[in-house]
Amino acid sequence: MSVAEKMCELLNNLGYIISYEELKKDDIDLRDFIVDSVEFVSLIVEIEHEFVINLPDEFIEFDVLASLNGMISTIEALLCDKRQD
Repeated sequence: MSVAEKMCELLNNLGYIISYEELKKDDIDLRDFIVDSVEFVSLIVEIEHEFVINLPDEFIEFDVLASLNGMISTIEALLCDKRQD
């Protein structure tokens, strides 16, 4: 399963219904779904748990990770770095 597919599944499990097909057509602005900092922090915790990564502090800002495709790219880069270590 790709990072994008896992992210859609994770978001769906959290109650944000986003299909993988929708994501392939267009980027998703997470600000349309996540309305407060508690939801954002919960999402970050779930991402770190699901992918067994630690998002660097400079990435844990809502405006930085507002784009779902941008978030997926960040996760893919961290996973690639992790494999190289």
